[in-house]
Order: sequence, then structure tokens, then C-alpha cells
Amino acid sequence: MDGQNKKKRIDRMNRMGRMGKRIFCCFFLILCILFIHVNSPVFPPCAPKTRPGGRGDGTMRGMGEKTIVNNRRAWHEYHILDKWEAGIVLQGTEVKSLRIKGAMQLKDSYIDFEKGEAFLVGAHISPYEMGNIFNHAPERPRKLLLHKREIAKLASRVAEKGLTVAPLSVYFKDGRVKVEIGLCQGKHTFDKRASIKERESKRELDRAMKSFRKG
Repeated sequence: MDGQNKKKRIDRMNRMGRMGKRIFCCFFLILCILFIHVNSPVFPPCAPKTRPGGRGDGTMRGMGEKTIVNNRRAWHEYHILDKWEAGIVLQGTEVKSLRIKGAMQLKDSYIDFEKGEAFLVGAHISPYEMGNIFNHAPERPRKLLLHKREIAKLASRVAEKGLTVAPLSVYFKDGRVKVEIGLCQGKHTFDKRASIKERESKRELDRAMKSFRKG
């Protein structure tokens, strides 16, 4: 009889421990949500438009799409005011290099406008190992395929102070290489700190949610 009572007391203590852990996790979640709310900018920038099947940071693609590279630096350094999808003129060795190795870098790259055309400047595509003398120049300017009215609109906006156009991501879509470009406005130091705090808070929130589900 004493053994049964002892077992019941142990079971009761275990249930109370699990309940206490859930209460603590809920309380921590509430604190994280309040922290994110308090540290958000008073007037946050308008959310950029996203393509169907896409997400605001460009990391999620729809059916038939495969990401080659994301420009995380652009999301940290700029407010993305609007986005467009552009085609790109590539050489054969560039396409083969992207298909086989996916070796492309967007660091310090940008979109330049010249004589009514748009070019991706500063992007690095590693040479194709089997390309021999027909290989491409890794950082050559590459023409983007956009409608003339889109190019004219972007070029006029870039003429405004503090605005630029940067590549946000490069990906395969139905077998073709596409570039997602964004009209960007530079962030102030306060905005960058707020972005970092929000990212860290979201990570803590994700950890707390995982811990809550396990409990």
C-alpha cells in the first residue's frame, strides 16, 4: 500500500513538473512577443511585394524553382521597397557552372542602367571547369531582361537620393535562370540594430516553441 502511495506521489510530482515547464514556456513566449513589439520601429517600411510562392526574404521558392544564391547583405543593409523578376543573358559556360556547382556570389553587386538597358554588375560566377579557352570572365557585366517601361521606371527612381537597385536572389525557374531585383533604400544605424534585435528575438521564439512542443 505504501508503495502505491509513493508511486502516486511521484506521478503527481512529475505532472506538476511538466505543467510548470509549460507555464514557464508560455510566459517566456509572451515576453519574447512583447520584446519584439516594443523594439520594432514606430513607422516600419512598407512590406515589399512578393511573387506567388515567395517569402519576404527571398528564401522560399514556388514549384519548379531552385535557389542558386540569396543576397542576405541586401536585406540587412536596405529597406526593400519593391521587387521585380528579370531574365538574364548568360554564356553557356555560366549556365553549366550554375547548374553543376551553383557557384555564384552577389556581394557588392548592383544593377546599372545604361542607354535604356539594365546590367548586373559585380556578380561573380565561377569558371566552368571544362570550359577551356571558351570560359567566361567571372565578373563581367550581364544584361538583364526587363520591359522598357520597367527599366525607365527603375532608372528614374535610382536618380532619387538614397535609392539603388540591387539583386536579391538568383534562381532557376522552369529551367531558366532568373534574377530577383529590388528597389532599395539604405537603412540608418537604428534600423539595422532593430533588424538584428528582431532576428535574434525570432530565434529565441523558435527555440521556445520547440521546447514547448517537446514538453
